[in-house]
Order: sequence, then C-alpha cells, then structure tokens
Amino acid sequence: MLAAMPVSYVIDRRASRIRTRCVGYTTLPETVEHFAILAADPECPPVADVLLDVDEITSLPAPQELREVARRSGAMPRVSFRNLAIVARRDDLVGMLRMLQVYAQRAFAAIEIFETAAEGEAWLDRMAGRR
Repeated sequence: MLAAMPVSYVIDRRASRIRTRCVGYTTLPETVEHFAILAADPECPPVADVLLDVDEITSLPAPQELREVARRSGAMPRVSFRNLAIVARRDDLVGMLRMLQVYAQRAFAAIEIFETAAEGEAWLDRMAGRR
C-alpha cells in the first residue's frame, strides 16, 4: 500500500485555481519540492488563486519555515498568485497560519483562513467576481 504524498495538488484551469492539500507530517523540503513541481507543470496557469487545505497535517510549522514558504510563494517562476484561502480548524495551526498571512502579504492580494474547504472555495469565487 502506498502512503499518500504529504503535499498534493489539483489544477482547475477554468477557474485559474490550484487546490493544494497537505496531509500528515509535512516538512519544509516537501513544500519546496511542491513549489518546484507546480512551477514546472504545464497545466499551471500563469496567474492563479489557491485553496490550501492543511486541516489534516500533523506537524506544526515553525515561524522561520512559514517565512520561507511566504518568500518562495512570491518568487515562483512562471506563476503569480492572487488570493489564498487556507483551510484549518486546529487552534494551534490557525495561530501559526495567522503569521503566514502577515509574511505572505506580498505574494497574494488577499489571504483568509476558513474552517471548511467549501467556505474557502466560496470566498475565492466571490474574489474572482471582483476581477
């Protein structure tokens, strides 16, 4: 039986949306690898919104790791991001992700945290209506 990848994604070209999911113990090197794979994916739109579902991670990123994720988000080759909807419910994780909101302000037009993917998708849909 194969284990699920810690970071996986699906691209919705019609909506210019990337749905990224992190599961289990997720490390900074795995996240950096995800960025490289995404940047090389020919299906990745040049400008995209992101739904980042981290509700099932078991690791808690350190502040310096969040800072590095934010830096790399703003320096992706071939891809720029618009809005980021983050899905997380655990209080400790939501607290850390509030730091990511601050660190990643330059990489995204807007960043919000939601309890469910449906809420995040609805917010991204509303934000897309303002384009």
